[in-house]
Amino acid sequence: MRLVQFLDQAGKQKVGVVPPAGSALSVVSEVHSVYRLALDAARQSQTLEQHIAPLLSKETADYDTVVAEKRLLPPLTHPDPHRCLIT
Repeated sequence: MRLVQFLDQAGKQKVGVVPPAGSALSVVSEVHSVYRLALDAARQSQTLEQHIAPLLSKETADYDTVVAEKRLLPPLTHPDPHRCLIT
């Protein structure tokens, strides 16, 4: 499962699941960061796939548009930016 963090048209952070084929991201509801998804899944002793399945909304976003408009975010962000370094 490929996950991306991105900004929607209104500038709100969201998480999307990248499909194996096609360009429509499936937007995850309720949780807006991969970091939070991972914490919640671990707390419930679930895999990310198990945790995300019931949170997938009917909302989609065009992946190509998100990329073209430079709305992709780093793959992982922490609420305190001083505590996360991705290299």
